Amino acid sequence: MAPLAVAMTENEMYDSTSLLMDELDDLFNACFQEEWDQHHLLQQLHRKLQSYLALQSTKMYGSVNAYIQHQSYAICAVELTAQEVANLW
Repeated sequence: MAPLAVAMTENEMYDSTSLLMDELDDLFNACFQEEWDQHHLLQQLHRKLQSYLALQSTKMYGSVNAYIQHQSYAICAVELTAQEVANLW
């Protein structure tokens, strides 16, 4: 029988979210400066989010997705639906 996954503590959740947001800021800055297309942005976001899968089951999940959706459009001029962002995880 596989061991049960241990839920993140509140502090771990906030620390992980803060780290992810910092990394997303770097990613969006690169997107802007290097003029990434939508395909490249989606690849990079997917790769980044795979390192933070534990956040999917936290209350921060919706906020992170909304941030990604907003920043993708505001900084990279790439409009993503909520479903497209959710599928990146």
